[in-house]
Amino acid sequence: LLSSLSTHAYLPNIPMHAARLNGYVLHSRPSATNKLDVFLGPFCDDSRRAFSSLKSLSMKEKRIEVRAHLFPLPYNTGSFFAAQTCVAAGVVSSNKSVVPRCLELLYTGETQKKLKTNALENYTSPELIQELVELISSSLSLDKNALSQQMVQGLEGGASSYTLTKSDYKY
Repeated sequence: LLSSLSTHAYLPNIPMHAARLNGYVLHSRPSATNKLDVFLGPFCDDSRRAFSSLKSLSMKEKRIEVRAHLFPLPYNTGSFFAAQTCVAAGVVSSNKSVVPRCLELLYTGETQKKLKTNALENYTSPELIQELVELISSSLSLDKNALSQQMVQGLEGGASSYTLTKSDYKY
């Protein structure tokens, strides 16, 4: 069996956006000799607790560049919408450094807990998206309508932020 497999290698197609470097740098370090990739869930308590240490590490240690990948855990209801809103903020601002700022906003104070509770107990998906758009557009001074347009999605597609978020999740 192994010899027959080695003569005919069947490899899957490269996933979408695999050629681009996924993730979002917390603090740019062009001369960094070490790269640290971390996977953070917008609604994950462990991610929230780790974020400040990761941010501090990225700012203090010149040899390390920390790259955050959005990894919305499926059991955290609404987490994909939160991740997509952060990515949409980066798209609307044309600046990938906005994405970690958005994550930091979600992890500040009781924001994450409030959003998670609403997603689980009180809100429909459109209501959660609207709350995320309101929060992020006002806090990061982004165009609310442009951010809302980036949250449009269908069954397996939508605005560019949807594809980018999905790509990072698959990364």
